[in-house]
Amino acid sequence: MKELLNKYKANKIRPEELEELSSMIESTPDDTLYDILFEDWDSFASESENNHKVKENLKKKIFIAIACAAAILLALTLYLQIRLHESTNRLDVLADSDYRISTEDTGTMDISLPDGTTAKLFAKSSIQYSADYGQNKRMIKMTGEGNFDVAHNSEKTFSVSIPGMEIYVHGTKFNVYAYPDDEISEVSLYQGSLSISCGNQKIRLSPNQKVIVQKSTGKMTLTHFDDEEDMSLRKHKMVFIHKPLLQVLDALQARFGVKITSSGLDLSDFYTGEFREPELEDVLAVLGVHYLFDYEIKNGEVIITKKAGKSK
Repeated sequence: MKELLNKYKANKIRPEELEELSSMIESTPDDTLYDILFEDWDSFASESENNHKVKENLKKKIFIAIACAAAILLALTLYLQIRLHESTNRLDVLADSDYRISTEDTGTMDISLPDGTTAKLFAKSSIQYSADYGQNKRMIKMTGEGNFDVAHNSEKTFSVSIPGMEIYVHGTKFNVYAYPDDEISEVSLYQGSLSISCGNQKIRLSPNQKVIVQKSTGKMTLTHFDDEEDMSLRKHKMVFIHKPLLQVLDALQARFGVKITSSGLDLSDFYTGEFREPELEDVLAVLGVHYLFDYEIKNGEVIITKKAGKSK
């Protein structure tokens, strides 16, 4: 075809060759012809009137090629608009959904939220937040225990919702203890400030202050605490000051990544003690003497059994 086109451009094409070229143009796919014609588009401007048939065929084919390109462009534009609409809908769906992070019955988990806030979740804990977290607000829902280091943002308050209590944080480090099965919830503040709302009661905390909420009555009690006690799990020792045995065992589960089951013990009994560089068996041995129980460690599980005929 190119040879015949060159003859046509040079006005040296014979009538039979002109007929052959016209036939080729009719049978050539639009996209192929489009490429051929536009290689030397400028040279086609000097077509003669004697080759009117080829000229008309060329115009027709070029028009078809351009029309096809326009149709493809229109189809592509509509396709992109549809995809954009679909994507927007998916984003809306995501904005209405929640992310949930949970820990197992034992062990801890370090997490980082989209705004840079970090947290350590302890055993049997979970947090939940929306997909648009950080865009307009920073709000999470929580159960269990978590230690938070909140990224500062004066325009967007960080808040934690736990059953019966709302916590409003102003760039700070704090700990939340709020297991569903426990009678009390606690919030301890290490740095910065935060506000707590429980029903009609509101309290603002300063560093080294703790709020204890009695779930059955909704009563809030503000106390001071020793930094060593509440930060102990982050250091090389464990400190328990007048803690229910249940919380002591939960702390051991979180610290050593084991599951603890017990029978015959009064888990509401309070314990005070300190363990430096603690090992699981050392702590269990001390508690066993204090609460008169035997224990067995097998396949990552600690089984505690009250000694027969013994009572504290």
